[in-house]
Amino acid sequence: MDIISKILYFIVENRLLLTRIFVWGVAATIFFITFIFKMKLKKDMILIVISIISFSLGIFILLWSSDINNKFVNTFGTEGRIVIKEIRPTNITINDLPIIDYEVVLYTNEHKIVKASLSNENSNGGSVHLEQGKSYSVKYIPGDEQNISFPIR
Repeated sequence: MDIISKILYFIVENRLLLTRIFVWGVAATIFFITFIFKMKLKKDMILIVISIISFSLGIFILLWSSDINNKFVNTFGTEGRIVIKEIRPTNITINDLPIIDYEVVLYTNEHKIVKASLSNENSNGGSVHLEQGKSYSVKYIPGDEQNISFPIR
């Protein structure tokens, strides 16, 4: 379960890079292969289908990866508590909402203390207003305590 969580967390944290790779990298490779090697029509059609799938996957990762990750953590995660240690506002806004980074301490059910970070950019912080020094209930995947999500109510 923690391997799936690590993969989803990696995709969420690097979704802009992965989108660029899927959309532009694969398209450029297919363009290069098609026109440099002058492939036949059947192989060109296969490359066109691969490029359409790749483009769709890139857009899918960009739009829905954080939602899938949060659903996964809320479904299979264990409850824990976080305490906000530091709030770092960034100069970035998305849809007129400021992006805020949080440094937190996670107290797990296994009595481990884990330092982690959250950002409302990935929707794991959601639109919840967090205050420094307060404790909040969260869900996490044991073995991958960096992947934290607020429980869906």
